[in-house]
Amino acid sequence: MLTKVEWSNPHVFLHAEATGDGGRVTTYLIETQATGFLRRAGISKNSFTIGEMVTIRAWRAKHDKDLFSLHDIVFADGRKIEVSPDFAAKRIFQ
Repeated sequence: MLTKVEWSNPHVFLHAEATGDGGRVTTYLIETQATGFLRRAGISKNSFTIGEMVTIRAWRAKHDKDLFSLHDIVFADGRKIEVSPDFAAKRIFQ
């Protein structure tokens, strides 16, 4: 579930919580691409709804076990936003 969106330059940060076995809640901090890239891809801060259930795929940062880099996010209604580095390169350089 999304709990907070920090739309700031240079990158956007998503805060999310997941409930695991036994009801244990884990909090995640997920860094996305730059705000300019997101805008060019048609993504705005209004694309995210606090409290919405989402599926997130991300890579764990090497230097910080609590930080992740977003690959993609799938919303409850089926919308998918992909912001992986490969996607960014394709989107910018096509």
